[in-house]
Amino acid sequence: MRNMKNLYFSALYGIAVTFAILFLVSCSFEDGEDIYPYTSALFVYQDYNRNIVVGEGLQIEAGITFAGMIDNKKDRIVEYVVDPSLVTSSNKSILPSSYYTLGHASQIVIPKGKLKGYLPIIIDSTAFLKDPKSLTGEYILPLRIISSPDVDSIPEATNHIRISISYFAKQHGYYNYSGSVTKQKNGATDAVVNYKNISTETNSIRFLQTYGPTSFAVRYDQKNSADPAKDSIFLLQVPTSGSSAVTISPHPDSPVEVHSNGNCTYDAENRTFHLSYKYTLPDGTVCEVLEDLIFRNRIRDVQDNGLYINEWRW
Repeated sequence: MRNMKNLYFSALYGIAVTFAILFLVSCSFEDGEDIYPYTSALFVYQDYNRNIVVGEGLQIEAGITFAGMIDNKKDRIVEYVVDPSLVTSSNKSILPSSYYTLGHASQIVIPKGKLKGYLPIIIDSTAFLKDPKSLTGEYILPLRIISSPDVDSIPEATNHIRISISYFAKQHGYYNYSGSVTKQKNGATDAVVNYKNISTETNSIRFLQTYGPTSFAVRYDQKNSADPAKDSIFLLQVPTSGSSAVTISPHPDSPVEVHSNGNCTYDAENRTFHLSYKYTLPDGTVCEVLEDLIFRNRIRDVQDNGLYINEWRW
């Protein structure tokens, strides 16, 4: 009987202690918003790469983080400047001020109830897209937090960010492909070859690399030796929106010249190109190609730490 009583009182004691701990913990979080000795505002990344996409809205946001509390109970105003002194690399340049508009000239607000605040950056499409440097990632928008009446500290190591801004044309990305090539010599058909990407090889793809706001260099499949496009590179001119005819023209670095050979179209709904083109090999063989390119994925915003956004077909 005594053992039963001891067990009973031990159970009661355990329950009481558990409720006491839960009460104390709940009170510690409810009675105050501070969980650290001081609060701060900072940029999580000091260098960040952004690829804006033509036709998908030329606007990005720079985000700052509020740290030191689990519950932000008021709007917090953080003062910032565009600081050219942050751009020190010889292969980087400051994004011209005429190329963008900031959501506010000097402030970023962290709203009540949030731990992040954002500064809209709206890119001027006309000025930005016609500048060849906008393709390279050379342009940097450097921002520095300088003060805030609403935080205790602004850590020097994280008070700035350098945003590298470049663009992709809308259809930039990796494509599955299939087609047939008819090879002719001396006016007679020599062979008809059917081909496609290797479905079991992840990196067996064609790459449409941005060449301009509406143009691409079509790069051959480096994993498939049977890809007839390995003999050439060509340019593809594509509408920004909707389905339409597309134009094929020679690429200045291609060993052979590629030209349209019939109707070439882009199906926007299915994200598919239907191409007809031809080229002549150095031995005089004329190659006539009928080909489909089907969008697979697009990788953008690749960071120095290896993180990136991978957008798959949808």
